[in-house]
Amino acid sequence: MQRYFAIIEAPRHQGYVKHKLCDILSIVMCAVLCGMDELCDIMAYAQNKADFLRTNFGIERSPPSQP
Repeated sequence: MQRYFAIIEAPRHQGYVKHKLCDILSIVMCAVLCGMDELCDIMAYAQNKADFLRTNFGIERSPPSQP
């Protein structure tokens, strides 16, 4: 799945990018499929499932969180 997300262009300034767009899209997709629909719920899902995301999707960095 990440190979499909990787072809999406990310028009972000590279100096400010901490997380790859394909990682963010993978996290959001998994969280939404699990019933999360609020940003705070998606962030909590990413924190709670960090090992799952690392193992199954190769997301190495810590999940994005609220600044």
